[in-house]
Amino acid sequence: MAYTLKDSWTGNEFIKGNEKGDKWSFFQQPDPTHGQVNYGKWNELIKIVDGKIKIEVESESYKPGAKRKVIRIYTEKKYNEGLFIIDLDHIPEGMAVWPAIWLLGTGVTWPENGEIDIIEGVNSTET
Repeated sequence: MAYTLKDSWTGNEFIKGNEKGDKWSFFQQPDPTHGQVNYGKWNELIKIVDGKIKIEVESESYKPGAKRKVIRIYTEKKYNEGLFIIDLDHIPEGMAVWPAIWLLGTGVTWPENGEIDIIEGVNSTET
């Protein structure tokens, strides 16, 4: 089977959208898992460095006991099939981090409402 590149997001395209107007949105609701995070469009946590997007977690201004500012992004794009390539230089690890990339179904029951976890690294305690 041959694949044709359909979508690509890098650097500024990732946040601002590409020539087709496709872009990622920021999740800005309360945490559905009731964790100690504050989701939002925190511009101070997103940077373009050498043409690559860098998403950080609040650290220097964080006050223990408060909800930490974090980024959770999503797209409304829908695919029936495909080859998804994700090129990452670094994924955070450690206590209280949850780097993840998921594909979510749109149905009401399994498997149409299922989730494919491409990357999910929760609470590594190794040093």
